[in-house]
Amino acid sequence: MENPDEYLHGKPFQLTLIIIISFPTISATPRLRLEDTTTTNYIDFIKASCEIMRYADLCFKTLSPFATAVRNSEMEFTNVALSVSLKSAKSTSKAVRELLKGRDVSMQDGMAVADCLESMSDSL
Repeated sequence: MENPDEYLHGKPFQLTLIIIISFPTISATPRLRLEDTTTTNYIDFIKASCEIMRYADLCFKTLSPFATAVRNSEMEFTNVALSVSLKSAKSTSKAVRELLKGRDVSMQDGMAVADCLESMSDSL
């Protein structure tokens, strides 16, 4: 699967946090270059890149389907990760809004959800 738009529906919001937290680390990581351009090596590149992340397993599970799009490029790795994170954040925000439609919630719960939505909106 190479299109992040097709893969993102329902992905957890945590991926956004991974990227935000890890972005300085990604840009400071030494260039990882593998000579062989097989899909296996593309996956190895993603695995090596994700190993430095706080949530390495989630990173690898989420980004490995895009191995052929990422190849061995740090720039493409970052672009795909950000694209996946953005789509996930938008999807999560929409899901939270949908949960509230037509429901009676207490003022306290409504304020908590509004605060949550505001935080999600700030991340977009």
